[in-house]
Amino acid sequence: MPARWPNARLDDGSLWDMPATWRHQHPDSTLGRMIDDDTPGNTDRLADTRIDFTDAIAIMNIGSWLSWAQRIERHEPGSDRFTYHRDMSRSGRSMARAAENFLGSEEWWGKKEIPLPGIHSNNFVGDVRTQLRDADNRDFRPRQGSELIDAGIPTEGVKAAFLGRAPDIGPYEFGDENYWIPGRKFPRPSTPIPPDGTMSAKTTADLMWLGAYRAATHDVYFGHDRKAVAEAGPGAPEYRGNRTNNIFHPKSLQQKKTYYWRVDGVSDSTTTRGDVWTFTTQ
Repeated sequence: MPARWPNARLDDGSLWDMPATWRHQHPDSTLGRMIDDDTPGNTDRLADTRIDFTDAIAIMNIGSWLSWAQRIERHEPGSDRFTYHRDMSRSGRSMARAAENFLGSEEWWGKKEIPLPGIHSNNFVGDVRTQLRDADNRDFRPRQGSELIDAGIPTEGVKAAFLGRAPDIGPYEFGDENYWIPGRKFPRPSTPIPPDGTMSAKTTADLMWLGAYRAATHDVYFGHDRKAVAEAGPGAPEYRGNRTNNIFHPKSLQQKKTYYWRVDGVSDSTTTRGDVWTFTTQ
């Protein structure tokens, strides 16, 4: 049973290293019961994943070089064996279901309680999208009334500022005037939030960005016309002021409307004009 848990990696060439990294069935395996071989040197053991693979699709070479796909009927985390249905006539339907549902379905993954490795604390278990303002458009701040607010616990020996009675769970504090965006800073502002070109921004969206390298403040321009925003200066109607933080709150965003905005980096000696970004509301 050549296989991997997960199946293979191309980045390190291990896909082709069958003796060391591909899994094989133990000689005691029988039709309907697969036992992972424990041959010394065979890495990536099924039991080591600590994942419950029940209801997953097992793709196996059984008795030939033909691939068979069967639903795993029973498996327990930490076990080196699983059972699958012995009726191979179902394999085609299983292959089709795997292709259609594996990447797009959240139902199966949502049922799996996969333990986190290492030392960890202050985590939230559940659909995090219900707790954040707009995760799909990279606004990971807690929304009003989120269960993440003040739900963290200060870590001894770690100095971290927070708002409210206790830290919020996650890297962002509800009500913070700045939005942390990781990554390298460029000569002009970058990493717009909502992302440039998104068609699903919320009407409650804030505009945020990664500041320009060595910029002390930023000028913000916002409007309905791309050309007007691109050419606007401090005296234009599109000018929305100079910011010392990286959050701008537009007012009265309408549904299914396209907006344009630009952020210029301002230093003591020069202003670096930014790109024109766009987003469309839901």
